[in-house]
Amino acid sequence: MDTSNLTKAEKISCTLRERGVRPTAPYNKCGAEHHAYKEKVQLVCKRCGKKYYIHQYRADVSKYCSMRCLHNRFKTTRHCLRCGKPFVGGRSQMGRKYCSHSCSAEDHRDANHWNWQGGITVNRLRFYDSRVWKAKKAEILRRDFYLCQVCGINCSKLEIHHILPYCKFPDLRLDNDNLITVCHACHAKLSSIFHHTKFVIWEL
Repeated sequence: MDTSNLTKAEKISCTLRERGVRPTAPYNKCGAEHHAYKEKVQLVCKRCGKKYYIHQYRADVSKYCSMRCLHNRFKTTRHCLRCGKPFVGGRSQMGRKYCSHSCSAEDHRDANHWNWQGGITVNRLRFYDSRVWKAKKAEILRRDFYLCQVCGINCSKLEIHHILPYCKFPDLRLDNDNLITVCHACHAKLSSIFHHTKFVIWEL
């Protein structure tokens, strides 16, 4: 092919077309009709299975027929373990097993929950609402002069803290030596310390 009579822009256009690249302006006109666009090839979308046509120079890299299929390439249809309802999950939800929070909560209720301890929550609520505990709480507050035994302040949010926790030592729940008056902030700190150290004894 004789390109001696072509301009610089036309030579660049010829070179690009020979490599299978469709040139853009100002190199999209070669001045001669000896070039034709590469024929399109047929491919199958990996997402939806639809057949589509693409230029031959993109055949090695093209996998999807549209931007929608490209964006949804990781989305798959799963079925809820509780109700069996199908739902669509993306790449960030690969471990999702339930269609909604309600199904997940119902499937992890009572004995199916990882922290199930035999239904002691109801017993705890019943105990803290009993007359015996309310009388004991008033007794401990009077004994400690309505002062937090950790920081020494007198506030409206005073609570009774079990030194040895109620869940581990239920027999000591009404023992005066196991009860102290604390404020809400100190109570939260003491509970956090116990959960991190698993066992803490505070000497009075």
